[in-house]
Amino acid sequence: MISPYNILLNLILSAFGSLVVLGIDYVFSNKPPILPQTLLVGFTFFIFYLIIYKIQKRYVFPSYSRGTIPYNTNINATEFSFPTIADKYNKEIFLVGPNQNFLLNTNHNEANFVKLIQSIDSTKKVRLLISDIRNQTICSVYSNVSAKNFENEAKEILSSIDSIDILINKKFGADRLQEIKKHDLLQIKCTSLYLDSFCFVDATSGQGKGYFMLVTKDTPGGTRPIFYLSEMKDQELFNFYYDKYRRNIFEDADQLWPQNGKAR
Repeated sequence: MISPYNILLNLILSAFGSLVVLGIDYVFSNKPPILPQTLLVGFTFFIFYLIIYKIQKRYVFPSYSRGTIPYNTNINATEFSFPTIADKYNKEIFLVGPNQNFLLNTNHNEANFVKLIQSIDSTKKVRLLISDIRNQTICSVYSNVSAKNFENEAKEILSSIDSIDILINKKFGADRLQEIKKHDLLQIKCTSLYLDSFCFVDATSGQGKGYFMLVTKDTPGGTRPIFYLSEMKDQELFNFYYDKYRRNIFEDADQLWPQNGKAR
């Protein structure tokens, strides 16, 4: 893989070689090199480096970039846990899958959802995509991987989503509720697909990061490995999953909140 450090090293060596040639010319011709000529050589190589760096960053790295994805089994020790994540993003949080369901269960924990609402504004948005837990088949599948009674939990989550208007109005006022709805600052959608858990923070910013956690049978959420993604280091993988869920599935998913999308 082409390295920017290798490119820079080669250009520095080339520039140094050119200056050496000018020095030799001075020694043997007894004519000092003209200062503007020296500066022009250095400036030319600097511009050349910038052009090559921009080309490889835009066209080479997106196709061939590879990275090492670190993992652990404790998300609470990272910046992606709640409510910490609400203070860490600059553009958008996009959450996918069953691991995000607890965030919507305000019957169980209202504080995390309230913290998320506090974090959003005209430049910061939140998107959530979950499986359609109104579907009995989906609930049955998740019951096999949940440490709790998932069918009861699904009812609590749906009840919480139905009560979001009341919660926001109570905590932040009617004007705030209308602002969130008008500017689509918060969207919650569901799909008929069985989802793994993903988190994307500030995707498409060049500094995006997040995680994914595979949902496997008979493995409780607290013991599943969590794999961390960086848009910079793991670009191809990061973009693949983000495009799959955000640009494809989310756009056509059934909107749960606000209830001005597809009919429930």
